[in-house]
Amino acid sequence: MTVVEGHASEDLAAMDRDLRLSLLRIKQLQENEEREQRRKLELEKRKRKQAERFSENTFLVPPAPEFHPTHEEFQDPVKYIESIEPTASRYGICKIIPPS
Repeated sequence: MTVVEGHASEDLAAMDRDLRLSLLRIKQLQENEEREQRRKLELEKRKRKQAERFSENTFLVPPAPEFHPTHEEFQDPVKYIESIEPTASRYGICKIIPPS
C-alpha cells in the first residue's frame, strides 16, 4: 500500500463515518418530528373531548314566558292558569306576575 492509497482509504472511512452520523441525525430529527406530531394530535384529541363534554353538559334554556294578568283575570287564579296552559306547557314552566 502506498501513502496515497492509505490517505484515500482514510478519507473514505472519514466520509463514511460522516455520512453515517448525518444519517443518524436525520433519523433522530424525523423521530422528533413524528413524536411532536403525535403529541399535537393527542392534544387536539383531548381538546375535542373537553369541548364535547362541555357541550354535553351545557344547554340553552329558552326564557320562561311571563304572564301579567289583570285584577279581573286573576280573580280566579285556577281559571287563569288553565287559560294560559296551552302557551305555558310548551316551556314546562312560566312566571305569573300577580297584579299589584
